[in-house]
Amino acid sequence: MRNTNRVWLFICLLLALSGTHVKNASACTDEELAATLSYSRDSYVMLLRKAESGWLYSTPIEKSKNFGKLMKARDDLRKEDARTGAKLLETLRSLNSKHETKILLYGDTSKGKCAWLITGSGQILSGAVSFKTGEIVTLLRDGLGVTSTNRKPRNSDECASIQANDSSISDEQVSAANQALHQVPASLLPRDIATSLANDHSTKRLIIVPFGDLRSIPFAALPLADTGLSVIDKFAVVVSPQLPFITNNSGAAPVKGKQKAGSAKYLVVGDPDLSQDTKDCWAPLPHALEEAKYVAQRVGDAKLLLGKEATFDSVKANLGNNAGSLKLIFFATHGVSDEVDPADKSFLALKGSHLRGSDIRKLKMALTEKPIVVMSACQSGLGKTFPQGMFGLIEVWRNAGASQIIASLWNVDDEGTGKLMKNFVDLLAESGFDDAEFAMAKAMRDVRKTNPHPLIWASFNVFGEPTR
Repeated sequence: MRNTNRVWLFICLLLALSGTHVKNASACTDEELAATLSYSRDSYVMLLRKAESGWLYSTPIEKSKNFGKLMKARDDLRKEDARTGAKLLETLRSLNSKHETKILLYGDTSKGKCAWLITGSGQILSGAVSFKTGEIVTLLRDGLGVTSTNRKPRNSDECASIQANDSSISDEQVSAANQALHQVPASLLPRDIATSLANDHSTKRLIIVPFGDLRSIPFAALPLADTGLSVIDKFAVVVSPQLPFITNNSGAAPVKGKQKAGSAKYLVVGDPDLSQDTKDCWAPLPHALEEAKYVAQRVGDAKLLLGKEATFDSVKANLGNNAGSLKLIFFATHGVSDEVDPADKSFLALKGSHLRGSDIRKLKMALTEKPIVVMSACQSGLGKTFPQGMFGLIEVWRNAGASQIIASLWNVDDEGTGKLMKNFVDLLAESGFDDAEFAMAKAMRDVRKTNPHPLIWASFNVFGEPTR
């Protein structure tokens, strides 16, 4: 974790504004908080540069041809470090005018891992957290029973028998999954923060700012102390990979050249014909087909691409031609995440060729309406883990201008996902395409009534900006 020479000025500003950093025996220091906020800004620049340039470094950053540009952008943001605390509290107060909101910020500091719960009034609770990066996600997935991918090599004998990822779930499996979830809060939620959240009856939204691979945790499903409730029972959840997602509210950087205004407000892509894929054979997705049809009908006047029409070329053309008018981009298809090369090998499956992160980048879109992007597909919220955070399709869409991205945390159930997304879009349309995190929270609670396994109802996170 890096400190800056403006740390003490920042601390004075923050404490003057807040006045109430509640201390306890395991509390993290103001210096650690200042360093975490500064590092979050640096991380934001790093990951957006990756999305913009396609450059994924594994060698020292100084060897990159983008080094000068990258360092200038970082230094420009660092000039604002003295206002980071003030700007964060200003943003929270602005968000509170619509929905009372708190931020749960995680940091990996030189002294250890920390969590802070920050309110718009300036109260800050903090505490040390103890887990090994990478380990907690793996243990949780194993406990939940996350399955392997539902595709096979085209020359495999298993091609003919590959089935959709729909599984009957027993009461014993639900019980085992809930037991696995109950092991997580002890590692992620310091006691004072857990107690505060459990006893909070006014906050409606919780913004999670993680580090490393923590964004792939199903925060909505985490139990709250001994209340018998989960996070989703009390809060709508937004996962914002870095703090500038919250404070900047800036969307994509301007794109040079004239941007087509377009006419379509909604692009819906579902169940592409993958029968001619020369590399892999895929499980059928009957519920994805129904899901896409339902979404298009529910939003009205959508450009709908199904089956043989859901081609790479048609999707590319519709994204490019309608970038200036799209408010919702919805994919119901197969998805693959690659933790080694997320730009070129993570994709949404389409007929003819798949839509990869590098393809979205090369379109050089400016999604000026800041649409909601829904990737109703397996693994769509995953990627490669860097010290700054995870990089995948989410960052590429964000760089193109998407305000919020709905993406999955594992290989999802076809039927269960169909139910969740239909419910979500119903609620989203009723809100006038506002408050996506609240629509998802209610959809999760509704689906949980009949599908109690968290693999089904808690399989997606809302990533990006909080709704304003």
